[in-house]
Amino acid sequence: MYQIGQEAKLFEWLARQHDPDDRQVMLDWFAEFVVDPLRSAHRIPGQRAPIYLVVTAVPRVTLTFLLAEQFKTIQLIEFGTLD
Repeated sequence: MYQIGQEAKLFEWLARQHDPDDRQVMLDWFAEFVVDPLRSAHRIPGQRAPIYLVVTAVPRVTLTFLLAEQFKTIQLIEFGTLD
């Protein structure tokens, strides 16, 4: 299991959501995500650091993150949307 760095970004995203179902879906998704963050992630090309993009379980919401494998840490960078 990986640790989450910059967890404030997750809490900020949760605080902005008005739909309690979306908040719960994201929390459930994160519980699985921290076990295997690369399961459905795609590495962002052109970056020297291991930065990935993944589509979350909440419709149209993406997460960009850096994976620090040696520290078993996922650094959250940004929540975005598919447009």
